[in-house]
Amino acid sequence: AGFHVTDHVSGQMNVGVAKTQTQGFNSCRFNIFNGCGVDAPDDDGYSNHSGNVNLRLQTLSGQSFSVSALQANAHTEFDSYAPDSVRNMQRVLSGELTTPLSNRQQLILTSGQSTDRSKNFVGDVAVNGGFFKTRRDSIGLLHQWQLSHHQSLSAGVDYRYDHLDADINFIKTDRRTLGGVFQYHQQWQQYSAQLAGRYDDNSQFGDYSTGNLRVGYQSNPQTQWYASIGDAFKAPSFNDLYYPGFSNPDLQPEQSVSYELGMDYNGPVQLRTALFQTDIDQLITYNAALNKPVNVSQARIIGQEFGAQWMMGPHWQLSGQLTLLDTQNRSKGSLYGKALSRRPMQSLSLDVERKWQVWSAAMQVTAHSHRYDDLNNTAKLGGYSLLNLRIAQQISSAWLLQASVDNIADKTYETVEYYHQPGRTFWFTVRYQDS
Repeated sequence: AGFHVTDHVSGQMNVGVAKTQTQGFNSCRFNIFNGCGVDAPDDDGYSNHSGNVNLRLQTLSGQSFSVSALQANAHTEFDSYAPDSVRNMQRVLSGELTTPLSNRQQLILTSGQSTDRSKNFVGDVAVNGGFFKTRRDSIGLLHQWQLSHHQSLSAGVDYRYDHLDADINFIKTDRRTLGGVFQYHQQWQQYSAQLAGRYDDNSQFGDYSTGNLRVGYQSNPQTQWYASIGDAFKAPSFNDLYYPGFSNPDLQPEQSVSYELGMDYNGPVQLRTALFQTDIDQLITYNAALNKPVNVSQARIIGQEFGAQWMMGPHWQLSGQLTLLDTQNRSKGSLYGKALSRRPMQSLSLDVERKWQVWSAAMQVTAHSHRYDDLNNTAKLGGYSLLNLRIAQQISSAWLLQASVDNIADKTYETVEYYHQPGRTFWFTVRYQDS
């Protein structure tokens, strides 16, 4: 909701609350040597309640200040000898101050803190060695220039501090990253180009430089073609490195290079398609045989995506997306040419929606082909398709009621071996939004 502070300062505040609760389902298929290793055919429930608030103030001179806060508390039950449930708290605090330096330049100062706390339980009794709290503090300064009507440049610095608290000993509990970033954008006639770069000084893994380049061509008012190339760096998490019994302190950071060619068409039917390839060194993945994360020295992902959206008059909308993947382990040895684990080769989603007056109804079909759960490709998980239905009523400008059924055919399937996915699920949603 908007409000006035003074004649020169206006504000806006948004507040939201949400609650989700399920009776759950039996999360694990029993196998004494794999999966959760326990025969517990009970329903494993889940609950989550959250709240968020955002406040923004803006002056007539262009200065703005915003703060936001979000907190979510969750309780998740699962199958295991001990523990058999976990309680999580996630909190995110952030602030942003924007100050114009001229009609073409501005400074943006950002800061934030994110906290993730979890504790394991057996029933209602806390488990020793089951408390973990991670916190990230961050601050950044960005300078933006509008060099001309067709050129813009931004540059800045940022700092992140990660800290871990736990009631067990971790080898390392702190990590600091100092980074610098720039981005340049140019538009001329029907052509565009964007160049970006980043430098990170990571206290645990050293210095890394990454960047990307994207060029575009507007062949007509509805169609744009583009090509891009970029590299990336990803450090393993503290849990990946040090969690007792399920970690690997020898993990190395991932480094990747990605290439993409694509087309976007915005006509009566919106179409998009892209061809992409990503080459990854030291891919971090889970090895079920060793029960810990490992590095795959070389991996390649090649794929194509197709997307479409069609507004068939004022009442009907049809949308869909198809993704085709070819994933390969390209490390030397017996695993060369094997598919990467837990990635389906084909994925399809279709959504049909009908609107009339204050009502809407929709049907969604999703389908995924088979995947492998292990690096050796011996544990094959079958493909599956799901049908979801939903109906909604906008009873006023602020109130919305919605009912939906997911997996209406009650399909049994797994995306990780021995771990079930939800069967037929009913949802009822009440939403209030005051504009």
